[in-house]
Amino acid sequence: MLRDLVPVWEWRFEILKSTRTTNRYSNYSAEDVALLRFFKQQLNTGASIGERSKLAREELLIPTPGIGGAALA
Repeated sequence: MLRDLVPVWEWRFEILKSTRTTNRYSNYSAEDVALLRFFKQQLNTGASIGERSKLAREELLIPTPGIGGAALA
C-alpha cells in the first residue's frame, strides 16, 4: 500500500503514531492501519489527504456521512 507515501504522511500530517523496532522498521497500531486504509480510500475518490488530515485523529476514526471514516473492524 503506497509504501513511499506512508512515511511522508506520518511526518507531514502527524496523524500516524508508529513505533520503531531495533532494525528501524515501523510498527503501526490497528488504528494506524485503519487510518491508512481510510486515506487510501479517500485518495481513490479524489479527496485531499491534506484536507482530511486537518481533522483530529479521533474524528478520523468515526464514520462520518459523506466522508466515511476509518472505523476499526
